[in-house]
Amino acid sequence: MDEEDDLLGVTWPEKPDPDAPCSFAQDFQDFGTTLLLRLSETEPKHLEIALADAKVNLLDRYCDFLTDTPPVHSNAAGRRKHLCIRDVLDTTIRQIRLQQRSRLPPKLARKQKPSPSEIARSFGIG
Repeated sequence: MDEEDDLLGVTWPEKPDPDAPCSFAQDFQDFGTTLLLRLSETEPKHLEIALADAKVNLLDRYCDFLTDTPPVHSNAAGRRKHLCIRDVLDTTIRQIRLQQRSRLPPKLARKQKPSPSEIARSFGIG
Protein backbone atom coordinates (compact mmCIF):
# COMPACT_ATOMS: atom_id res chain seq x y z
CA MET A 1 0.00 0.00 0.00
CA ASP A 2 1.40 3.43 -0.83
CA GLU A 3 0.99 6.70 1.06
CA GLU A 4 -1.68 8.05 -1.30
CA ASP A 5 -3.97 5.05 -0.61
CA ASP A 6 -3.38 5.51 3.09
CA LEU A 7 -4.33 9.19 2.93
CA LEU A 8 -7.54 8.42 1.06
CA GLY A 9 -8.52 5.85 3.65
CA VAL A 10 -8.71 3.04 1.04
CA THR A 11 -8.53 -0.42 2.49
CA TRP A 12 -7.90 -3.07 -0.10
CA PRO A 13 -9.27 -6.50 0.66
CA GLU A 14 -6.73 -9.26 0.91
CA LYS A 15 -6.76 -11.86 -1.82
CA PRO A 16 -8.55 -15.02 -0.76
CA ASP A 17 -6.51 -18.11 -0.08
CA PRO A 18 -6.76 -20.18 -3.30
CA ASP A 19 -6.74 -23.40 -1.25
CA ALA A 20 -9.55 -22.35 1.07
CA PRO A 21 -13.14 -22.99 0.00
CA CYS A 22 -15.48 -20.05 -0.43
CA SER A 23 -18.60 -19.87 1.73
CA PHE A 24 -20.71 -21.53 -0.97
CA ALA A 25 -18.24 -24.36 -1.32
CA GLN A 26 -18.04 -24.76 2.45
CA ASP A 27 -21.83 -25.14 2.68
CA PHE A 28 -21.81 -27.63 -0.19
CA GLN A 29 -18.91 -29.49 1.40
CA ASP A 30 -20.82 -29.76 4.68
CA PHE A 31 -23.75 -31.26 2.76
CA GLY A 32 -21.42 -33.72 1.02
CA THR A 33 -19.81 -34.71 4.31
CA THR A 34 -23.24 -35.50 5.73
CA LEU A 35 -24.05 -37.67 2.69
CA LEU A 36 -20.76 -39.55 3.03
CA LEU A 37 -21.33 -40.08 6.75
CA ARG A 38 -24.77 -41.55 6.07
CA LEU A 39 -23.29 -43.85 3.45
CA SER A 40 -20.60 -45.09 5.81
CA GLU A 41 -23.31 -45.96 8.34
CA THR A 42 -25.58 -47.71 5.82
CA GLU A 43 -26.06 -51.44 6.17
CA PRO A 44 -24.74 -53.44 3.21
CA LYS A 45 -28.20 -54.71 2.24
CA HIS A 46 -29.38 -51.09 1.73
CA LEU A 47 -26.14 -49.73 0.27
CA GLU A 48 -26.97 -49.94 -3.42
CA ILE A 49 -30.09 -47.82 -2.99
CA ALA A 50 -28.31 -45.45 -0.59
CA LEU A 51 -25.49 -44.90 -3.11
CA ALA A 52 -27.93 -44.05 -5.89
CA ASP A 53 -29.81 -41.74 -3.54
CA ALA A 54 -26.58 -40.00 -2.48
CA LYS A 55 -25.59 -39.38 -6.11
CA VAL A 56 -28.99 -37.90 -6.96
CA ASN A 57 -29.02 -35.71 -3.85
CA LEU A 58 -25.48 -34.50 -4.48
CA LEU A 59 -26.21 -33.59 -8.08
CA ASP A 60 -29.50 -31.94 -7.12
CA ARG A 61 -27.80 -29.84 -4.46
CA TYR A 62 -25.00 -28.97 -6.91
CA CYS A 63 -27.62 -27.67 -9.35
CA ASP A 64 -29.07 -25.53 -6.56
CA PHE A 65 -25.67 -24.03 -5.83
CA LEU A 66 -24.87 -23.66 -9.52
CA THR A 67 -27.97 -21.58 -10.17
CA ASP A 68 -27.92 -19.66 -6.86
CA THR A 69 -24.29 -18.59 -6.61
CA PRO A 70 -22.78 -15.47 -8.21
CA PRO A 71 -21.23 -15.93 -11.67
CA VAL A 72 -17.67 -15.50 -10.32
CA HIS A 73 -18.07 -18.92 -8.77
CA SER A 74 -18.45 -20.69 -12.09
CA ASN A 75 -14.71 -20.76 -12.84
CA ALA A 76 -15.09 -18.96 -16.16
CA ALA A 77 -12.34 -19.69 -18.68
CA GLY A 78 -10.66 -22.08 -16.25
CA ARG A 79 -9.35 -19.32 -13.98
CA ARG A 80 -9.35 -20.88 -10.55
CA LYS A 81 -9.36 -18.28 -7.81
CA HIS A 82 -10.44 -20.45 -4.88
CA LEU A 83 -11.89 -23.85 -4.06
CA CYS A 84 -15.50 -23.69 -5.14
CA ILE A 85 -18.60 -25.80 -5.65
CA ARG A 86 -17.18 -27.64 -8.68
CA ASP A 87 -14.14 -28.74 -6.69
CA VAL A 88 -16.40 -29.99 -3.90
CA LEU A 89 -18.57 -31.89 -6.42
CA ASP A 90 -15.51 -33.58 -7.92
CA THR A 91 -14.13 -34.60 -4.54
CA THR A 92 -17.44 -35.81 -3.11
CA ILE A 93 -18.52 -37.81 -6.16
CA ARG A 94 -15.12 -39.54 -6.17
CA GLN A 95 -15.57 -40.45 -2.50
CA ILE A 96 -19.05 -41.83 -3.18
CA ARG A 97 -17.67 -43.86 -6.08
CA LEU A 98 -14.87 -45.14 -3.85
CA GLN A 99 -17.41 -46.36 -1.31
CA GLN A 100 -19.37 -48.00 -4.09
CA ARG A 101 -16.33 -49.83 -5.40
CA SER A 102 -15.01 -50.84 -2.01
CA ARG A 103 -18.26 -51.91 -0.35
CA LEU A 104 -20.34 -53.43 -3.15
CA PRO A 105 -19.29 -56.55 -5.00
CA PRO A 106 -19.03 -56.12 -8.76
CA LYS A 107 -22.05 -57.16 -10.75
CA LEU A 108 -21.23 -60.05 -13.00
CA ALA A 109 -23.34 -60.33 -16.08
CA ARG A 110 -24.70 -63.81 -16.49
CA LYS A 111 -25.76 -64.68 -19.93
CA GLN A 112 -28.93 -66.72 -19.87
CA LYS A 113 -29.39 -69.55 -22.28
CA PRO A 114 -31.85 -68.65 -25.01
CA SER A 115 -35.16 -70.45 -25.02
CA PRO A 116 -35.96 -72.86 -27.87
CA SER A 117 -38.37 -70.31 -29.35
CA GLU A 118 -35.65 -67.62 -29.34
CA ILE A 119 -33.29 -70.00 -31.12
CA ALA A 120 -35.97 -70.81 -33.68
CA ARG A 121 -36.67 -67.10 -34.31
CA SER A 122 -32.99 -66.43 -34.95
CA PHE A 123 -33.27 -68.85 -37.89
CA GLY A 124 -36.50 -67.32 -39.12
CA ILE A 125 -38.66 -70.15 -37.82
CA GLY A 126 -41.77 -69.51 -35.79
